[in-house]
Amino acid sequence: MKDIYDGRAEWSKLFEEVNFFTRYKHFISLTCAARSEEDHLIFCGFVESKIRHLIGALERNQGISLAHINPRQYKPLPTAVPSFGPGYDNPVCTLWFIGLEFDRAMAKAFDLTVEISQFHHIIVTTGIKMKNYNDGMKVVTEFITYSKLCMRSFNHDLQ
Repeated sequence: MKDIYDGRAEWSKLFEEVNFFTRYKHFISLTCAARSEEDHLIFCGFVESKIRHLIGALERNQGISLAHINPRQYKPLPTAVPSFGPGYDNPVCTLWFIGLEFDRAMAKAFDLTVEISQFHHIIVTTGIKMKNYNDGMKVVTEFITYSKLCMRSFNHDLQ
């Protein structure tokens, strides 16, 4: 923006797409899985509607200066589907990624356990009340760095 204001860049630069994965060094991957396509459609939409709660909780953590959801959904390749335990031989999965920027002063000592636990609690309790949840549905959150993300197998645009 400063380059545009100073006349060193054209206004069109403001509208260039920024690659989400090169913008951040740290991520939370959020995997939504269900045993059937029908359950997945319902559950995935429900989980997506609750992601804003997780973003809000992460941004209230003193160690995080920014939590940014990539609104694009990804499908893990069959070889990279996480193990969800017995009964999940071929789950239907969707991935989201949340880019994180840390407060440099707090970056060494941060813990996201509370925020992640609260998000899982919201998913289960609200899902049960709204009848959008059953035992065949799972949400898995994982902290991951850019270097590990590059090794992951999912349909992506990391360039």
